[in-house]
Amino acid sequence: MFRQLLIHRKYRPAFYSTYSVLPPFHHQRYNERQNVSNHYNNAHYHKTSTIINFTRNSSTIPRRNRIPSKTNICIVGGGIIGTSIAYHLSKLGIQDVLLLEKNKLTSGTTWHAAGLINTFGSLSGTSTYLRMYTKKLYKEILPKETNVDTGFLPVGFIELACDQDRLEYYRRVRNFNTFCGVDVKEITPAEVKQKFPLIDTNDVLAGFYVEDDGRVNPHDVTMALAKGAKMHGAQIIENVSVSNVSKTTIIENNIKQAIPRVTG
Repeated sequence: MFRQLLIHRKYRPAFYSTYSVLPPFHHQRYNERQNVSNHYNNAHYHKTSTIINFTRNSSTIPRRNRIPSKTNICIVGGGIIGTSIAYHLSKLGIQDVLLLEKNKLTSGTTWHAAGLINTFGSLSGTSTYLRMYTKKLYKEILPKETNVDTGFLPVGFIELACDQDRLEYYRRVRNFNTFCGVDVKEITPAEVKQKFPLIDTNDVLAGFYVEDDGRVNPHDVTMALAKGAKMHGAQIIENVSVSNVSKTTIIENNIKQAIPRVTG
C-alpha cells in the first residue's frame, strides 16, 4: 500500500534543532525545559511542509500504528540514534514526534553494535559531558523511568599508552577529564596486567583506568529509549519504508523556501 504523509513543520535555525536534543545540563545554561518546549511548539518561524511518500509493509494496521495526517517532526530510522532523538525531543515537551522504521526497531546496524560506554578520551568539554550523561542515562535514568534494563555492566575501561607521545597526550586528557568529573586513574603496566591477565604489557608504559565505565546491550537500550519516547507522547511506527529525500523550492511573499520531500 502506497500513501502520502503531509507534515506541517515550523522551520527553525540549525542551532535550535541541535539544542533541542542536548542533555539536561546544557539546558540549565539557557531556559527551563518547559520554556524551551513552549517556545518550540509556538515559535513563529517560516512554515514549511514536508511530503513523505511511504510504503506500508503490513496489510493489517492497528489503530495505534496508523500514520497521522500531519506531524511536527518526523524521524526516519528506528535504531539507537533515532529512538534517542525521539526520546529526548518528546521528553522536552516537543509535540507530535513521529518515528518511522522500515522494518523492526534495531534491525539495522544497532543490533550488532559493541555497546561500549567509556567517559575517558576527549579534550572536548561537550563530548566529555555527553559521555557522562549517556552513562548516567543508561545506568540510572532509563531503567528507573521505563523499568527496562539496558544491560549496563560496569566492567571498567583501560586506555593504553604504548609510547611517550601517547603517554603525554593521555595525561593531558586525564587532567581535563578529571576536571570535568570523570574518575580516571593512571595505572602501571603491572596493574594493567592484574586487571586483564591476557594482555602482553612489554610495550605498555601506562594505562588510564575508569572503574565504572563498561558496556550495554544496544538492543535493550533502544527498547528502553523507544518506551520512554512513547511515554512522553512520541509515536513509533514500524514497517514503513522511506527511500528518497528531495527538495522543492516555492516562492511566498517574494521569499524562496526549500520544501523537503521524503519519498518511500
